[in-house]
Amino acid sequence: LIALLFPQGVERCVRTMETQPGRTVLAALFTFIGKPIVFLLLVITGIGIILVPFLALALFIAGLFGKAVALAWLGRRVLPARAASSPEHRPVIAVLVGGAIALLLYVVPILGFITYKALDVLGLGIVVYTLLLAMRAARAAKAPAAAAPAPAAEGAAAATAVDASPEPAAAAPAASAAPAFSTERANRAGFWIR
Repeated sequence: LIALLFPQGVERCVRTMETQPGRTVLAALFTFIGKPIVFLLLVITGIGIILVPFLALALFIAGLFGKAVALAWLGRRVLPARAASSPEHRPVIAVLVGGAIALLLYVVPILGFITYKALDVLGLGIVVYTLLLAMRAARAAKAPAAAAPAPAAEGAAAATAVDASPEPAAAAPAASAAPAFSTERANRAGFWIR
């Protein structure tokens, strides 16, 4: 049902797992380890207790979505590869095939439990890492757009300052030869560097 409602989201998460499997598994492990720590910190702060139900609901929904993504990834590993000219398998088909494989593995007593937990942890990690990559891409798209007007404004301010100087002929070549320095692009020192 999730693959029918959100095929692009499932496809994007599966692509993340296929292109960056190591980082995705690492994100899954960090999510698995960090989840109880975040809940504990929220409970300790007192004010964070209000956020615990919302975080639990968000993680539950992300876990369901992640389970569908993990099944789609498993299904795409088994489905035959298509030619580059033809479209990929639909996420619904991949989820059904991955679900059938997982169902067969669930029947085996100990292996079934390990498979169930591994798909849960991996699925949530895939979703979390894909969200982190999307936030990083959005931030990177905003940064050049915000930084582009700043040098133009600095150049206009420098030109105005040069025009207002008493010796415009001598100051103009010196101002154009020196590169404009922006404190916005400079690395800021952290607490320990100072």
